Amino acid sequence: MTAPVFPAAPVPLASRAVPATFPQDNDAALVWEKAFRDVLVSSIPFYEGIVTAATAQVGLAAGQVTAATTQAGNAATSAGTATTQAGNATTAATAAASSANFVGAWSGLTGALNIPASVSHSGSIWNLNVNLANVTTSEPASANGDWTVSGFSGVYADLSGKPTLGTAAAFDKSLFGGN
Repeated sequence: MTAPVFPAAPVPLASRAVPATFPQDNDAALVWEKAFRDVLVSSIPFYEGIVTAATAQVGLAAGQVTAATTQAGNAATSAGTATTQAGNATTAATAAASSANFVGAWSGLTGALNIPASVSHSGSIWNLNVNLANVTTSEPASANGDWTVSGFSGVYADLSGKPTLGTAAAFDKSLFGGN
C-alpha cells in the first residue's frame, strides 16, 4: 500500500471576521474537510501496517538480543574451557617432558638435577618442578612443592579404567604362536 497523500487546506480559511467571503471560504473548507477525512479513514490500514511491521521488527530484534546474549555466554564458557584446557596442556607437556627425562630412583641420585626430570620414590613417579643444586636435599613428597606426583605410578595395577581382558590373557603367549 502506498503512503496516503492528504489534500492541502484551502487558503484563505473561512473566517467570520471577513463576512463578505465567509460563505464561499466556508464551502471550500467543507469540501477540503470531507476530502481530508476520506484520506484519513482510508489511511488507517496503511498506518496499522507500519505499526504491525514495526512490532514484528521489535520482536525480531528482541530475539536477536536473546541470541546474542546466549552466544556471549557460550563464548565466555568456551573461553573458560580454553583457559582450563591450556592449563591442562601445559601440565601434560611438563609431565611428558619430565617422563621423557626419567632419571631413575631418587634414593640413588646425588648432585644437581634440573627440570624436566622425573624420579621414582616410595612407589610413585615424581616430576621435578624446580632446578635443584643438590637433589638429596629435596625428597619427593606431596608436601614438598619441588615435586609433583605423576598421574601414573608405573604399576599397571594402579591404573583405573583398564580394559577387561579375555581368559586367553592368562596364558603364555607362546601357546598362541607368539614370541
